Amino acid sequence: MVVTDADPPIDPALVKFRTVGVIETGMAAPSGIAVAANDAILVAGDAEVRSYAPDGKQQGSIAVAPRPACLAVGPDGAVYVAAADRVRIYGGDGALRSEWPSLGDRAELTGLSVSRDDVLLADAGGRRVLRCDHAGRELATLCGKGGGYPGLLLPSAYLTVRHFEGGFCVNNPGLHRIERHAADGKLTSSFGAEGLEVERFCGCCNPTDFALLPGGSVVTVEKGLVRIKEYSREGRLLCVVAAPSEFVDGTAGVALAVDGRGRVLALDPKKKVVRIYERKA
Repeated sequence: MVVTDADPPIDPALVKFRTVGVIETGMAAPSGIAVAANDAILVAGDAEVRSYAPDGKQQGSIAVAPRPACLAVGPDGAVYVAAADRVRIYGGDGALRSEWPSLGDRAELTGLSVSRDDVLLADAGGRRVLRCDHAGRELATLCGKGGGYPGLLLPSAYLTVRHFEGGFCVNNPGLHRIERHAADGKLTSSFGAEGLEVERFCGCCNPTDFALLPGGSVVTVEKGLVRIKEYSREGRLLCVVAAPSEFVDGTAGVALAVDGRGRVLALDPKKKVVRIYERKA
């Protein structure tokens, strides 16, 4: 990343994580990352999903089509892969279990979250979150504009959703914030503000992705000035995970995941690697 005079310096004392591993994906276009219950790391890209042990050693792969945009692992180990307008589910043996119907020409799925009760889909094309059952039947459309809620503002197609404490979290990049919603979609809290300062989110539309650490804190990433940061559940900046100097100028679309150890995994689509960050002792 090329740092200009306008980019605020990051106090080294704020950087509380260190790199403990780098996975070379070997993919032309890696696009998504997820973690299984056993801390296996799954990376989607090209026309496959590759599985890696927690130490980064490749374990296997699943052929998928078309090119995947994002993925998630269900409680039973099934791999949910989203591409464009639909979801496909693969078993641990790589066999296609099911293919859901198309969500329509405008749909652009960019995020998935799977629980025992339902599946949440982040549809950047439709500016909405969909709740579905495990067979792909739509149960509710969430985060639409109305009732005093401005809706999801997406100048570019970056939308992520995660189950959280009976509801869910979603990023709203055009408003520069992370939001928490009840299960019925009602906004319960949010944090974030626009600005170059390290505690804020810069540019037109950030954060572009986020993940939830086991204790409930939130890890975010920005494009443009690529900064990976950890916030408390209330929105207080706790630390920096990775500074812009670790990324090539122009990097966008960094995907995040966390594992059961509290490590942060960042898929860098520019360098085509997964960086594994561990909290400093």
